[in-house]
Amino acid sequence: MNAPLVPGPIEYWPPFRFHPYAHNAKIHDGDQVAKIAAGMSGIIDDASLEGR
Repeated sequence: MNAPLVPGPIEYWPPFRFHPYAHNAKIHDGDQVAKIAAGMSGIIDDASLEGR
């Protein structure tokens, strides 16, 4: 089966188009966000260098 990996075109959305979902069950405080970002930094760096 040769199904496409992406169902349609990919759009670039600038950050100002994203808004918090009002009914989000989980809200992170500043300390949690910093910990999450620190944990993701290695993953994002590795992924961005994959194509180089």
